[in-house]
Amino acid sequence: GDAQAALQCGSQAQALLTSLDEPLEACSVAAILAQCAIHLGQPDVALARLEAALGQLQRDLADWPANETIDLRWRCQQVLADLGDTRAGPLLEQLFADVQAHATLATEAADRDRLIQALPVWRAIVAAHGRRPSTR
Repeated sequence: GDAQAALQCGSQAQALLTSLDEPLEACSVAAILAQCAIHLGQPDVALARLEAALGQLQRDLADWPANETIDLRWRCQQVLADLGDTRAGPLLEQLFADVQAHATLATEAADRDRLIQALPVWRAIVAAHGRRPSTR
């Protein structure tokens, strides 16, 4: 609950994860730090941290399987939405498609919804997608 302390600890964790060559975890921490900056009322700091995470997703993590980056991309989408950034909508659409695609590969048709409901991030993505304004 202490966003300021989280920023300090997160910066240390991010440096450590980078030195250990753990790009996904380091990038996830960058997204968490962007969320902390949002909570502290620092949208410019949040955007700078988020841009770093999005850049890393496009470079270092571009070849990772989509299902392995869903949690990270969900955090990024939430920050984009909090900032009112137009990239939030397309990212939500891609996340929804990735959740559906992975659920289709991983389960039988009757079990897909149960799988999605069992995973909190997937459940949140599907719920957010259902709440989006209609574009029809």
